[in-house]
Amino acid sequence: MNSPAVTVPAAEGAAAAAPPPAPEAPPTFKQKLENALKTLKDTKEIIVVVAFFAGGVTWVVDHFATREALDQVECTTKLNIRLLEATENINYNEELEKQDAAALSEQQNLLKNLKPGSDSSPVNKRINEINAELAAYDKTVASEKESAKKREAEISASSCFDQKSRGSVIDRLKHGDL
Repeated sequence: MNSPAVTVPAAEGAAAAAPPPAPEAPPTFKQKLENALKTLKDTKEIIVVVAFFAGGVTWVVDHFATREALDQVECTTKLNIRLLEATENINYNEELEKQDAAALSEQQNLLKNLKPGSDSSPVNKRINEINAELAAYDKTVASEKESAKKREAEISASSCFDQKSRGSVIDRLKHGDL
């Protein structure tokens, strides 16, 4: 008996007879570079806009002070005010010392001019006045020392500076360098 012949369509046969396609060669560096440059050309406007806004944000952050910087400026300003007050108090105390030295000189002159047998009541009156002034001065000096101790405690308790800075400010205040 005749066996039926198997017919293969022409397209299928042709495909089966053709060799498989060769794999594509990997792109060369030059091709990669050309593709990258083409992508950059296509997106250059977007890149420029992003760079512009990134630069603006960077400038704003750099130009304007942060909260921490403002707090530091506030602490430094308060400390400067305290130091100016301390300097004024020191100058006031020095002025009082000059006045006391003049009063003491006056008291010594009165004692030199005191003659035995003369009426010494005006001299004694002036001596008592000078002694009262000296007592007032001593009281002022004591209150200024107490005030300086309070300022020192405030500086020590201040959170503005680290321990090293706090110590140097207090030492400078004690030695009259500020």
